[in-house]
Amino acid sequence: MRQRLRDCDILLVQEHWYSNTQLSDNVFEKYFPEYSCHGVSGMNDKKILVGRPYGGCAILLSNSLLYKIYPVNIDGYRVCGIRFDANGISYLLCHATCHVILSLTCQT
Repeated sequence: MRQRLRDCDILLVQEHWYSNTQLSDNVFEKYFPEYSCHGVSGMNDKKILVGRPYGGCAILLSNSLLYKIYPVNIDGYRVCGIRFDANGISYLLCHATCHVILSLTCQT
């Protein structure tokens, strides 16, 4: 991920496996202090996790861009969004993790 961040100013991350508690503790900023992050967890913090962690998406935006970031409230655990202003223009950036489930029926 560090290599990807060297190549871009905005990075969309999915399946990060962090809980809401970890995200509110700025887990991404601890590893990548030159980026601001807004994200959501795919896990329910109120339930005991059984098995491996799963889900979540996040937007990392380089602090070098000097944009003021406003989180967009989206009610969902697979969608996050931010609004930021640059050169007098407001931008809305949404990130959604979508999983496609295929149902196949075999006939013999």
